Amino acid sequence: MRVISCAIAVLAVAAYVKAGAQDSTTRRVPAGVARATRPDTSTMQAPRGAGTAGTPLQADLVVKTFKLAHIRPNDADALIRLYAPAGPVSVANVAGLQLLTVRAPAASMAQVEKVLAQYDHAPASVSLAFELVSADTSAARDPAVVGLDSVLRGVLRFTGYKLVGRALGNVNEGSTFAGTIGSGPLRLTAQVERVNDEGSRHSVDLNVRLVQDVMAPTAAQMKEEVMTSAEITVPLGEMVVLGTAANGAAGALILAVRPQLIAPLR
Repeated sequence: MRVISCAIAVLAVAAYVKAGAQDSTTRRVPAGVARATRPDTSTMQAPRGAGTAGTPLQADLVVKTFKLAHIRPNDADALIRLYAPAGPVSVANVAGLQLLTVRAPAASMAQVEKVLAQYDHAPASVSLAFELVSADTSAARDPAVVGLDSVLRGVLRFTGYKLVGRALGNVNEGSTFAGTIGSGPLRLTAQVERVNDEGSRHSVDLNVRLVQDVMAPTAAQMKEEVMTSAEITVPLGEMVVLGTAANGAAGALILAVRPQLIAPLR
């Protein structure tokens, strides 16, 4: 009888253990309660733009350091920000060194390289031949300005033209010519801002001022009076009128220039 009771107890314990095991794997969640599940990490992806140790935040970012030959790093930085395409372009330079480090997407880096190749070059050198001509209604013709005379007669109302003076100077790109012209003399400045390479045609960007010193009416001292000024792009090899200034009651002074290339571009 005791043996049978023990056997029944053993069977009861075994049944309880089995029921508990089944319940731990098949227990139902009450209605309305969400079942918690363990995430499957085998197919998970990092958020866009996030990086992991040893990998860049953006896969196509490129970092390059450029050795500048002629332009200053600050100027190169300004040019890149002006002409490079929109995008996350980061530029850094070290004071005193002609080095520029750029961090940008690959497509933007290609344009950065193009900008630097275009502007970081030895400055071109040009000669500037200026002519100052007086114009009036005398119908006079001066052989010294025979080429310019025919041009002026076609665009201006004056009938007589005479050479007042010439000035010639050689100037590097980014530099300024300063001299005098005429018997006054009048002072002439011409800044060569840039020599443009336009395939078969070249031109130069000039900023020219013609001034004279006159006595100030309210003080016994001289003051500078601008006769004419111009910011203009002039084709190389062509004579171009820069401006005119009054000369007496019925006359004018005309300033013209012909730029020529001395040192080859690039």
